[in-house]
Amino acid sequence: MNEPLKLLAIESEEIYSYLYELLARNNSFELLGVLNDIDAVPVKESHPDVILVGMKRFEAGIIEKLTELYSGKNKVGLVVLFNSYNNDDIQMVKRLAPEWHGGIAFFLRQSIGQTDQLVNIISSVAQGQISLDPSLAHLMFGGKSSKSFLHQLTPRELEVLNLLASGHTNIGIADNLYIDVKTVEHHLNSMYSKIKAESICDNKHPRVAAALMYLEEVGALSKAS
Repeated sequence: MNEPLKLLAIESEEIYSYLYELLARNNSFELLGVLNDIDAVPVKESHPDVILVGMKRFEAGIIEKLTELYSGKNKVGLVVLFNSYNNDDIQMVKRLAPEWHGGIAFFLRQSIGQTDQLVNIISSVAQGQISLDPSLAHLMFGGKSSKSFLHQLTPRELEVLNLLASGHTNIGIADNLYIDVKTVEHHLNSMYSKIKAESICDNKHPRVAAALMYLEEVGALSKAS
């Protein structure tokens, strides 16, 4: 029997602390604790599989502190949830994501409509996968070279691509986004046509090419390999 996933939460808003307790209880997670202060993290005593950080506004300092604390610990997943951000925060996400040793996810709270979606995010980073809120990904790709097809993608296509790059099948993507498999196929075909139009397939299968380009853009290619 597999051991339960160990979750450590750092949360600035009390109302969400209760949610994490329910989440852990209903999904057989072992909740190591819900802390309201990064300085209270018991690094030596705590060996979480995933650290979940919730904050009103994105604070890069907290992520930098966690990176320092867990620099010698491999495969610790990190989920960061926040209410708001600015363009400087996006640059911080681009810089900090490659420095984390395990799976990592950055999401706006309002983008997570159901608890099942948060459970899937937690489980995916525990497996070393990369997940980005589509609105963040859109901003990150917006300044890329016009030769990249990523800036042409719609927010929904970015969601599909994010899950594809994390290793999900079409059925898995549909389940995560609560849409029909045929709708997933429609979005994939739209992306593939943009790849072919840009002549950037490089003789690779379009699914592989799209995933590799996405991972390269977010600085996560080494984590996925």
